[in-house]
Amino acid sequence: MTMTYQPVAADLQEQQVACMHSRILPGELRAFLTAAYSRVPAATAQQGLGLDGPPYARYRFQKDGTIDVEAGFPVRGVIAPTGDVAPGTLPGGHVVSTLHVGAYDQVAGAYDALETYLSKNGYEPAGAAWECYLDEPDVPEPRTKVYQPARRLSRRPT
Repeated sequence: MTMTYQPVAADLQEQQVACMHSRILPGELRAFLTAAYSRVPAATAQQGLGLDGPPYARYRFQKDGTIDVEAGFPVRGVIAPTGDVAPGTLPGGHVVSTLHVGAYDQVAGAYDALETYLSKNGYEPAGAAWECYLDEPDVPEPRTKVYQPARRLSRRPT
């Protein structure tokens, strides 16, 4: 079954996050995410901060085959660095997002839909995209919302 994506443009406020960063090999991704999604909530609870949204991850694929990955949760407040958990932000400004329903290894279609939307509507990416995981990973059809920061292309004089 082919997923149909419906990109939506919106303006977001910058969001404080507590997260972990690492550069990993693709085979290490599951272990990294599992660690981040347990250590970050523990660190925020220890500092009396509440989580303020679903878990997220941002991936930057490197030419050497590694992945620069950041994963964590939006928080109310700013976390003090503790162990491998650090403060960060998800950017504010104009974004285009879409919802992927189904297997995580099929989420590339959502990125393709966002890229098509940007090019057809006079936008370009304005930073790294991120994913928010709206369900536990073991549900039959997990929902992943993909966000792509965007800026309008400057028009050339005619």
